[in-house]
Amino acid sequence: NLEFSHDTILTEAISALPEAEKEHHWKAEKILAGLGFKQTEFQRHPQEFSGGYQVRLNLAKALIADPDLLLLDEPTNFLDIISIRWIERFLQNWPHEVMLITHDRSFMDKLVTHTMGIHRHKVRKIEGDTAKYYDQIALDEEVYEKTRMKDTRRRKEIEQFITRFRAKARQANLVQSRIKTLQKMGKKQRLEKLKILDFSFSSSPFQGRHLFSAQNVNFSYDTEKPLARDFKITVAAGERICVVGPNGKGKSTLLKLLAGELTPDTGRIKYHPAV
Repeated sequence: NLEFSHDTILTEAISALPEAEKEHHWKAEKILAGLGFKQTEFQRHPQEFSGGYQVRLNLAKALIADPDLLLLDEPTNFLDIISIRWIERFLQNWPHEVMLITHDRSFMDKLVTHTMGIHRHKVRKIEGDTAKYYDQIALDEEVYEKTRMKDTRRRKEIEQFITRFRAKARQANLVQSRIKTLQKMGKKQRLEKLKILDFSFSSSPFQGRHLFSAQNVNFSYDTEKPLARDFKITVAAGERICVVGPNGKGKSTLLKLLAGELTPDTGRIKYHPAV
């Protein structure tokens, strides 16, 4: 668990307010709510929350502090889709500079004015989003390769001239001039082919109509707080389903139930024999 200095979520958040805004508690409350904290949770101790929500609290404090330069390292890692949409809107209106590290290109492209990346052991900074960044790199490398091939042909022509006329005294000055030209040209190296992550999932063709169905599934860790009640679903071949919702509402538990890692309290999950 992370360490905190105050006894409640709200007082911990308020502690990050700039000195001139110490009475602006509403600002802390607004940002906490945007990051998924309920008002009924504001008076709870930070250590009562999961690690993910403790990270959210630290993120809230960074936003509340209103720094001139905001440094964010994977800010969406512990956020649900609702909180991600909120912080997108919040940062779009951020009045200061931001440096952002994230693997979420969609999130990044909605916020940035410039993209900086490490390419071929060098840092490149390009105005625009990630698509423009990669387009510019591709264009630069295409130009480099065309220039390299042109230089290679030119070098070969000069070398052939030197070989042909080196022994002829009348061409001595021209030969020396070509030698100096070669020395000044330098030699561009062929760009090394970059390795990329490439993988595929191997599977046999599925011939059935339905992969599985769940009927009247009930499950809870605590009998007073059921996570699934009379849950029903049938998944057909070819379907792709996204499970969305706030953190802590049972999404991961649901998938564990459907995967057979957890056993329902009541109800049945039936799989096709080929699954």
